[in-house]
Amino acid sequence: MSKKVNIAKNLQKLIMVVEYEPFIQSSLISSLGNDYNIIYKNNGPEALMYLNETGIPDLVLLDMEIPGLNGRVFVRRIKLHPKHNKIPVILISSVNSRLIINSFQKLGVVDYVVKPFETSQLADKIIRILNTPK
Repeated sequence: MSKKVNIAKNLQKLIMVVEYEPFIQSSLISSLGNDYNIIYKNNGPEALMYLNETGIPDLVLLDMEIPGLNGRVFVRRIKLHPKHNKIPVILISSVNSRLIINSFQKLGVVDYVVKPFETSQLADKIIRILNTPK
């Protein structure tokens, strides 16, 4: 399959980014915005409202320390909801603790990246996760 076909297929995918840091948001826009539909939410309650009222993204990129509702509570809520529990979540964190990462993986987070991260590394993880049969 050619790269052009893959990009066209990716543009049909919706990624919800739950991140409050403007620098990270702009970095993700630059690296992912040409290949995916991106929706940004600055805090946990706003992201949950979107999920409950608007739609279901193909993937969530979640900052662990989002305002209004921490990442752990956010993941618990979506994984307990039958409509949302299949949405893959990638954790974004400045904390590089195996204990914390394992606790999020036990909640259902499929992968993680540690800030600062290479956007190419994140893009590879996204491709792998979106192309994994559910």
